[in-house]
Amino acid sequence: MPIISFDIATGPRDIIEDEKSGYLIEDNNLNEYANKLKALMKDEGLRADMGAKR
Repeated sequence: MPIISFDIATGPRDIIEDEKSGYLIEDNNLNEYANKLKALMKDEGLRADMGAKR
């Protein structure tokens, strides 16, 4: 499964390639987080592609 995470100072950027294996969202941007979550929920192919790149 792809990961959606807030891009905080330590951690997420070390394991997520933004827009490749998941999404890094500006810290506390709940609107963008919800948009990326909806996109992944709607698109099985996108989830599979991103999940394969983890």
